[in-house]
Amino acid sequence: MNSKTPHLSLGKIFLRAALLTVGFLFVGIILTLLVMGFFAKRYISAFEAAGNTSISELKQIVETGVKLEPKRQSGNTVFLILGTDSLTLRGDVPPLTDTILLVSVNYDSGEINQLSVPRDLWSDAYKTKVNALFSYGPDHTPEKPEQFPAKAISELVGVPIDYTVVVDMNTIATIVDSLGGVTVNVESSFTDTEFPNSNVDVTTVTDPKLLYRTISFETGPQQMDGERFLEYIRSRHSESEEGTDDARSRRQQKALSALMDSAKQRSLLTDPNKLGNLYKLYNNSFSQYLSIEEAVSIGYKFRNQINSLEINNHSLSILTESEPGVLTHPNPRYYENQWVYTIVSEENFKKEVQQKLGITKHE
Repeated sequence: MNSKTPHLSLGKIFLRAALLTVGFLFVGIILTLLVMGFFAKRYISAFEAAGNTSISELKQIVETGVKLEPKRQSGNTVFLILGTDSLTLRGDVPPLTDTILLVSVNYDSGEINQLSVPRDLWSDAYKTKVNALFSYGPDHTPEKPEQFPAKAISELVGVPIDYTVVVDMNTIATIVDSLGGVTVNVESSFTDTEFPNSNVDVTTVTDPKLLYRTISFETGPQQMDGERFLEYIRSRHSESEEGTDDARSRRQQKALSALMDSAKQRSLLTDPNKLGNLYKLYNNSFSQYLSIEEAVSIGYKFRNQINSLEINNHSLSILTESEPGVLTHPNPRYYENQWVYTIVSEENFKKEVQQKLGITKHE
């Protein structure tokens, strides 16, 4: 009994560390099996088979991870989450980043701040929208394409980025289905008559009836499978206020929070097959951006703040006739007839980004 006590305590530490954001969604899940795994041989065997790993390997990962120090350049650890829109066939056109999310982690306060960066934000340095920067990555940093947009966005917002995680939308759907669905509270009803059909080659198909379909959401809590979850976070053509990129960014933040809540349910701990599949999915999809050892180091750093853990969602202010803001929507004719956001004042823009990410000093 005494020989197992250290492992149980370590497992509880990581269980309570939970999930910080989608880039390291599975950290808490993976490590919770250190609680369950040491009690049942059948449980261990099922997890090892599903996850293509072993308990001894996980123990080594934990031992290595707790010795690591998470990267920090601004006092906080800052993540850039890039969600790619590769659901539809695009021919040779590289995927754009439908979702651009900055996440700042403060280990002292237990505060996590999420800030959505509009996909239509214009980059003067590269003469393009920021959602196209990822497509330039293979030319600039071929071995790690995500490093180029990270560098460009870091320069734009005035905040150093420590980790960049690329999330394909198909992977998000797989995560949701692996969890048995996710309950999302839809705050505003909307209908989108131009939601893109998947598995349609947009380079050859031009018929709107084939390219698009209609989706609708009513208000209230809804259990969503992977496909429905993607519809909710990707929709951007509603005629209501939900048809704006700002509204979509808010939906994405709330949906990701709901995804994290589902991943923390204790019922998941009793299913070693689900946990093993999630572990394998993390290895295949995310470990190239954030190794499991690095994820452990972040969870371990949060071990004393779990009771005060707070996740805050933010968006950038938009200049209107009645409200001040750091972004504005200029005449499209000056930007190759593209609908874009531009920065009103670079200094104020960077100050607002740092303030909303909880970074008081840019070191």
